[in-house]
Amino acid sequence: MPLDAGGSKGHPGDAGPMKNPTKDVLAARGETPAPEDLIPGEWIVAWRTPPAPGPVPGAPYAVVDVDPASGIGRIRALPGREAEVVPALEADPNVVRFQRNGRVRLSGAGAALPQGPAFVPPAIEASALSAIEASALSALNASALSALHTAAPSAAQWYLERLRVPEAQRIADGRGVTIAVVDTGVALDHPAFQGRLESGVNLLTGGAPYDDNGHGTALAGLLVGGGRLLGIAPAAKVLPIKALDAFGSGNSYTVARGIREAVARGAKVIVLSLTDPVYSFAMDNALEEAERAGVVVVAAAGNDGGKVPYPAAYPTVLGVGALDERDRPAPFSNRGDAVDVVAYGVNIFTARPGGYDAYSGTSMAAPQAAGVAALLISKKPGPAEAVRDQLRATASPVPGAPRSSVGFGRVDAYAALSTWQGGPVTPYGGNTAPDRAAPLPLDKAVGVAVPPGGSVYFALDAPYAGSVSLTASGLSAPLTVATVDAKGQAQKTMRLAEGGSTSVAVPKGRTVLRLTNGGKAAARFTLRASFTIYTAPYGDNGSPARAYPIDLFDTTGLVGTLPRAGSEAWFRLELPEDGRLTVRAETNDPALDLVLMLQDDRATRVIDDNGPYNGRPDEEAEVPVKGGSVLKVGVRNFYRVGVNAEYRLTFDYRPAATVAAARPDTLPKSRALFFGKPAFGVVPRTDRAEHYHVSLDRPGFVRVDVRGFPPGTGGALEALDGTGRPIERVRLPAGPEEGRLTHVFMLPAGISYLRLSAERPFTDRFYALRATAADGPFVDMASHWAREALTALKARGAVAGYPDGTFRPDRSITRAEFVALLAGRLGLPAARAPLPTFVDLPAGHWAADALRRAAAAGWLSGYPDGGIRPDRPITRAEMAAILRQALRTSPVPGLDPDVSTDAAAEAFRDVPPTHWALPALSLFVEAKRMSGYPDGTLRPDGPATRAEAAAMMAKLWP
Repeated sequence: MPLDAGGSKGHPGDAGPMKNPTKDVLAARGETPAPEDLIPGEWIVAWRTPPAPGPVPGAPYAVVDVDPASGIGRIRALPGREAEVVPALEADPNVVRFQRNGRVRLSGAGAALPQGPAFVPPAIEASALSAIEASALSALNASALSALHTAAPSAAQWYLERLRVPEAQRIADGRGVTIAVVDTGVALDHPAFQGRLESGVNLLTGGAPYDDNGHGTALAGLLVGGGRLLGIAPAAKVLPIKALDAFGSGNSYTVARGIREAVARGAKVIVLSLTDPVYSFAMDNALEEAERAGVVVVAAAGNDGGKVPYPAAYPTVLGVGALDERDRPAPFSNRGDAVDVVAYGVNIFTARPGGYDAYSGTSMAAPQAAGVAALLISKKPGPAEAVRDQLRATASPVPGAPRSSVGFGRVDAYAALSTWQGGPVTPYGGNTAPDRAAPLPLDKAVGVAVPPGGSVYFALDAPYAGSVSLTASGLSAPLTVATVDAKGQAQKTMRLAEGGSTSVAVPKGRTVLRLTNGGKAAARFTLRASFTIYTAPYGDNGSPARAYPIDLFDTTGLVGTLPRAGSEAWFRLELPEDGRLTVRAETNDPALDLVLMLQDDRATRVIDDNGPYNGRPDEEAEVPVKGGSVLKVGVRNFYRVGVNAEYRLTFDYRPAATVAAARPDTLPKSRALFFGKPAFGVVPRTDRAEHYHVSLDRPGFVRVDVRGFPPGTGGALEALDGTGRPIERVRLPAGPEEGRLTHVFMLPAGISYLRLSAERPFTDRFYALRATAADGPFVDMASHWAREALTALKARGAVAGYPDGTFRPDRSITRAEFVALLAGRLGLPAARAPLPTFVDLPAGHWAADALRRAAAAGWLSGYPDGGIRPDRPITRAEMAAILRQALRTSPVPGLDPDVSTDAAAEAFRDVPPTHWALPALSLFVEAKRMSGYPDGTLRPDGPATRAEAAAMMAKLWP
């Protein structure tokens, strides 16, 4: 396992066809990974009844070692029989679960390396260091480093004063406590450690746990000091357990075994300054054993500047982040709910084999917290969860730092020691109202206290929508749990009892919980809030047979989740034309190591080239496809565990060169277009359009959608009747809607044609065309009161909608839009030279010509300041006045624009006799062409809607 790194277990690969394993936690790959990514031929296995080490009769493997208590062990394939191991494990009823034993390595990002030039492991080159790390390692110049080497311990170890360690050591010094360092070993001959080391164990070679890297020695120096160092727990003993090699490499099985060794050898504190982005059942089991034994486990948060990985993310582990010398979160320190507390992680002076040096990284912060935990136990032993909560409860705030960076705050050794009683502790207080809700970390176990007859409030900050399971241990009487709003009103109420759990659906972001104790005694217990991400809305698509159908017309990408162990998600794509399909799967969470699966009618292809090892969380495949074929695409987590993260699948469907050869470029060659089923094509020539035909039993509305025209291409969509005569033509829009069009055509019974043309040819991508039945002249007019009027106007070509197929009937209509709509129905009056001009009507305005001609015809006039207000919403009174004037050029029988009455003022209480538009309003009210509202008003000065304007025109000129 890497030292404070973001490395990964190696990716296992098994020969043979892909299958859906039932026991394999790390499912078999369809291709073999690089040998250096694996412990060759090794698996971790959990048995119901563990076998003895040695060959297993009839099995293709031998048991290397096994822990009888947990039933977890390690096996190695017999020579030449590695391919037989997975089938044998799957078929063995004694096997509960298994996973390949993958190798993890020291990565550049986050290695806690010494500052000085005297010690750099030879296998680590400067080029491998990340930018973050390089910045951290260069923070201390040569002169400053020299000063540290010659300074008094109190000056070199500046962080001790900040943590108030000297004051704490007046209370306890760590006597009687053993601290296990599961790492690269310790320099056993270092003068600083004389009399401070327990006899350790080397889990790699069986010899002495000597440190051939330097990392473990640095941790030991911080813990117990000696020589030129002041240790945080100077009277404690360090138990060196070598689980990592000279390069900081190891594996989860060996680290899990190291945790068990530490427990068995009497350690009360374990330090894990290492990281792994994926779940390990072997390590999880070992940590549960440590918790039951009352051992406090402390882990570094990691140095990737991102999400906190394991083991710091396990619920019973104290995760420690890093501060710099200015008490700011170190930029490399990982963030999230798994950060419980912070200590110092930049320029930390400590031991190295053969001397002393300064190091940076959360590796250096973790032993500072672990040393204070040892002081607490030295003062008075207590449960592991109480020690963790005491460090949380007494941590000092870090001003200006978000909780995700510093957790409960900076370790305060004196505050922790001076108030420690050895019993249950809660890190919360004062959270007795919704606006004072305390943050409850997800996937961590914390102590909670609820007073008798009282309530406390907690805030959950969910990274996604999902559910939170609340589990209580040590609860003497049931509590009531409720989600509450900002005013404290309960929204949903549940019951929480000892050993049980209750689940709460939560949105992304903040949710406030209220815990109420109806009993007569205080409730003190440990609460764990476990988050599970939402299940993506694709139904039961966990196998190829249940693949969710994807419409490539509407969907070029989708977002999904894999929240449950062993889950897969499958999608089905129909590909109507020859081409190439590129499928890409990606995520932003290193714990989700995506595997991409492609299945056609011949074979299944598995793609798993990337992962936490190479820092690329994406998988991509390009495949040739035949027209009319079906491809099923699946994704799963390589590690076969549920992950609270989203993945994204994208599909890029491109034409084959042969697609342009035979196109439906004439009416006789037109292709049938079936409702709801998209057609894909290209436009290889600008002088030839693409032709399709549809057939209707009766006249009706047909919605046609066009997608995929390249930007800047331009084009048009036309509807033709069965003889090829034009019905309607619309242009593909420019601007934000470029390349997309939705339009509703009114087509006659029988066959009709659709012709799609482009102003520039393209063959490098597909356009997509789809026809569906519509129930109105526009897609938003199905049940609107003005549907009939707009149908009549559209049949005459008098109205048009927007490029998305809508009319937006209830939107206000501007003066320019109204005049353009009227001109579309009546036609524009003949031009009269010279046409009037207006100060607010530029020549480039889309309706400039219509407005100027309408003004010349007397339909409307300008304002005293010389403007015409083209983009101002038109009022109902203005609309009536313009329509009255239009009657002079387009008369309507029975309507005389020269007749004036007071009908509108008499009929409606909000039309005064002095209103400037009373003659126009009265004309249309009396002729029943304009009606009022249910409240008895006409609202003459209110804005007219697009539907009202269209309906008025339809009534006047049907």
